[in-house]
Amino acid sequence: MSSWRAGCGGTRTSGLGVRAGETDHPKGGTALRPDTHYWATDLLQAEGATVHLVHPLGLHWDSRRVKSDERDATELAKRLLRGDLPEAWIAPPELRELRELVRYRAKLTALRTSAKPRSTP
Repeated sequence: MSSWRAGCGGTRTSGLGVRAGETDHPKGGTALRPDTHYWATDLLQAEGATVHLVHPLGLHWDSRRVKSDERDATELAKRLLRGDLPEAWIAPPELRELRELVRYRAKLTALRTSAKPRSTP
């Protein structure tokens, strides 16, 4: 699984000193993969950046032969400039907190269920 995050915390830069995945074009902003932690989205939005959360099913990258962080970030920046970047909805912080609670409860329930067959009366 790839761990790159276009425009967020990347160290690869072009010859112009711009990180791969970022653009200073008026239509641009910063494109983030959905596996990026939301703290990065909150931080970028607090700094005034326009953040676009990429929808992974709209990319159709299954048929690509060469996959690298730099190529992926460059492709996201190009799509962002062209205006054909598939975007997902960025949930507000209150809803994200509720989702985390539901995920945590599901995890605890799964742990409890897996522990039941092991215990003998």
